[in-house]
Amino acid sequence: MIQFWNITRLKERIRACEITERETFGYLLVWLVIFPVLGAFGTPDTTSPTIWVWTTVYWVIFGIGLYFAYRENGGANGKDFTTKFLSIGFVEAIRFLPLTLLGLVLTLALNFMFYPGIMSGATAYTITPFEILIMGAVSVAYIWRVIVHVGDVK
Repeated sequence: MIQFWNITRLKERIRACEITERETFGYLLVWLVIFPVLGAFGTPDTTSPTIWVWTTVYWVIFGIGLYFAYRENGGANGKDFTTKFLSIGFVEAIRFLPLTLLGLVLTLALNFMFYPGIMSGATAYTITPFEILIMGAVSVAYIWRVIVHVGDVK
């Protein structure tokens, strides 16, 4: 059964080798469905340099985070990394949802104050420096927690 919030129960199940291939597939499927759906909200101006800055920051954060999670799991000698990363990452994503929403609200407020044309629709929506800073910090906190939990169940 896919865990949605209880990270402690998930870690117990991982330690006891109770996560089935079917569940691992479920976690992967959820990730493959969620990201494109979330990406459909608010299509930014792709000609803006800040969208490319954010994309680079995002991939660097998650690339480095994935590497450290892999190392925390034992690297080449680790077991069930994909199962751990997908399932723990999913539960942490659900748990980080309130912080992410708070970050988005804060970003909208800052955008409204400093970039009023974006909010009124007079200017094409683009990623602002506030979004890069705030959502980058949320992303770092998220991937750090995933790394910690992966290390807990190695």
